[in-house]
Amino acid sequence: ARVPRGTLGAAGPGLQHEPSPSPIIARGRPGAGGWPRRGLRSSSGAMIAAAASLLSSMFNHALEWPRWALVLLASLTAVALVLAGLTRAQASPPTPPTSPLTTKLKGASESFAGFQRGYLSVYLLVMLADWLQGPNIYGLYKSYGVDPGALFLCGFLSSAVFGTYAGMLVDVVGRKHACLIFCALEVIIQLVEHCPNFWVLLFGRVLGGISTSLLFCAFESWYVTEHRTRGFGDHLLKSTFALASAGNGVSAIAAGVLAQVATDVSGLIGPFRLALGLTVVAAALILPWVENYGGARSPRGSAVAGGEGRGGWRAALGALYDDPVVLCVGLAHAFFEGAMFTFVFAWVPALEGALEKGRGGELPVGLVFSAFMLAVTIGGLAFSLSHAWASNHALACGVYALAAASMAVPVAHEDFASVLACFLVLEMCVGLFQPVSGSQRSEHLPESLQSSIMTVLRLPLNVLVVTGTHLAGHAPLGTVWKTCAAWHACALVLQLAAGGLAGRSPRRRGVEAAAAAKKAQ
Repeated sequence: ARVPRGTLGAAGPGLQHEPSPSPIIARGRPGAGGWPRRGLRSSSGAMIAAAASLLSSMFNHALEWPRWALVLLASLTAVALVLAGLTRAQASPPTPPTSPLTTKLKGASESFAGFQRGYLSVYLLVMLADWLQGPNIYGLYKSYGVDPGALFLCGFLSSAVFGTYAGMLVDVVGRKHACLIFCALEVIIQLVEHCPNFWVLLFGRVLGGISTSLLFCAFESWYVTEHRTRGFGDHLLKSTFALASAGNGVSAIAAGVLAQVATDVSGLIGPFRLALGLTVVAAALILPWVENYGGARSPRGSAVAGGEGRGGWRAALGALYDDPVVLCVGLAHAFFEGAMFTFVFAWVPALEGALEKGRGGELPVGLVFSAFMLAVTIGGLAFSLSHAWASNHALACGVYALAAASMAVPVAHEDFASVLACFLVLEMCVGLFQPVSGSQRSEHLPESLQSSIMTVLRLPLNVLVVTGTHLAGHAPLGTVWKTCAAWHACALVLQLAAGGLAGRSPRRRGVEAAAAAKKAQ
């Protein structure tokens, strides 16, 4: 389901009227030289005047933003820039090309960089389109006179029911085809959002549940398989996941700005139209990808020599039963994400209430959202600096412990500064969690069953999300934060259990045996 991770209720109370298009050609009679130049000149002047008026309006609104929010954004931006500089400095300088081996390594590095850029350009494009729909979806549904909570809940239920089977098909129909199906579903959903009818919008939420399952398994599964098929080392996967996490935060920040501009131009529906265009572009970029499969098919479609099993429920559940490490790691991810989605529905009323009790004034939801996304970016950059000396297990334990502590703070302290600070820490944990979880999946999940196992593990996640959504709407905020802290603590316990069971993992034993045999040769 499309979860509005952003400015819930920040948009205006109703749809704005769409401005009539500027006349590109003024009235007149076409002559031998084409349309009259005066008409073109006046049209260009009108467009420039409209753009200047829009920029002036945005600047005037910016002057009214609270100072604390601007200082917060500037501080987080400075931290992100410092970490980005350290990340770049940490990279080893290239060795001068003085030997054939160095030239070969340089060519392999350039090949990987091109492959990585191609994947990230598509991934960040679809994530940008996804983020664009967050800031206005709540206000759009309110303007239609429908119940947003009911639509969101139906979307989660759809993800739990239909999305499960859709995710299973990813390993069968092919990951590239699944990515294209995701784009097609998103185009339909973005068109459906134009219709102010509850049942039509409900149909869109059902499709959204399916597309969400595809988004969180098809793209990553395609990339991991293609990465290994091309012979790139697994250590480079961490680099891609770190860039994806940091880039996702930047995309969310850009989405907030673009959504505001699109709203100013076309009303609350504007961001959805922009997202539609970006989704079409992403589909066009996916077309040249090489197809790969899971289950009983290899990345190129032939029979798997070793045969890790056939895709589907039975194989995925069997893999979870046979390897307790995969089960513990997957459940830890589910608990963390369940708490994260619950936080999405509760942070706005929590900060509004804390601000009202303290300094007063209106909460600049869009600016706080941008600050959260900067914190996510900082978390992704922190992973880039730490993954070279810390294991995935250690990083995951640190993330879960820090997230649990951050959610315990608002239970005891309700002042605005403390609540905002702990929320920023949680968002930084989210930025760290994204590359850590991706690295763990590539480390522990069988490649041929990756999409199927990820889909099975979304079942407990959806149960947690539905529970958290109900709590956020009916329970006191203190209860919500206690629940989130408990779920993060459960994730920590499961991750510690996974570390203790690592020696019993059949996949790990197989990798170690293969490495020992190679070393003996």
